[in-house]
Amino acid sequence: MQKIQELHEKITMYDIVIPTYNLKGANMVASLIESITMFDNKSLSNIIISDDGSDINTLLKLNDIRNTYNNIKLIFNERLNSFSKTVNNGMKLSSINNDVLLLNNDMLALTSFEPFTQFMKTKTNIGIISGKLLYPNNKIQSVGTVYNRLINSFRNINQNKEHNHKYTNYPKKYISLIGACQYINRELINKIGYYDENYLFSMEDIDYCVNANHNNYETWYIPYVEMIHYASVSINNNQSIKNQNKRYFWKKWNNLYHTISTNQGIQDDPLDKDILMS
Repeated sequence: MQKIQELHEKITMYDIVIPTYNLKGANMVASLIESITMFDNKSLSNIIISDDGSDINTLLKLNDIRNTYNNIKLIFNERLNSFSKTVNNGMKLSSINNDVLLLNNDMLALTSFEPFTQFMKTKTNIGIISGKLLYPNNKIQSVGTVYNRLINSFRNINQNKEHNHKYTNYPKKYISLIGACQYINRELINKIGYYDENYLFSMEDIDYCVNANHNNYETWYIPYVEMIHYASVSINNNQSIKNQNKRYFWKKWNNLYHTISTNQGIQDDPLDKDILMS
């Protein structure tokens, strides 16, 4: 009983990590941070901006952002050409005692992030949480990712459904959560480390969630945090890189993936049932 009480009384702090590149990205970061400040995020410690080798005009813009707020940290990387490396360098700058909220730069906050910290305390083995990501037209962009065996690929479930689609209004465990918004438990980071840097601009987020589940940490969607995601801005259309990442993913996890999803009690995406639920 005392341990349960201590769990709920524990103060959980978190740092936000935002990877970005070029002046357009920096302008989006400015809008994102402004939207975050509109809500009470009492557990937020620092916002870490990890820039991927941008030009001097971008760096000047990011410096302006840092000078506007008192909790901004900047890291200016050499050109990495890798989302996972840019993310990891930002995460490594976070406090060793804080959870990490990873956000894409092409986002706007519609709510506080405090429900992440609250939901994390409901179970001892939650590793990653994400919220309801919406397109600018208020339709769903992502609430969770499922594996579709027929097309041998992962997809965002209930994509393009209405904002209040009934199957998105309650917490649910998924095999993976989109990297545009991942609230990551510090215990998980300490156990499995950071993103796998063998990926280039796709599937690193799925891999990290599968790795979390492999290590008996659960990955949950909750509807209590909402964000706009201008997903077309950050989408990777390089099919060759996508295919390379997919090959690496299945070489790494092979048949172990199905064991992981079965052990965690996570159902994949049987198309007939999905059509009925959509």
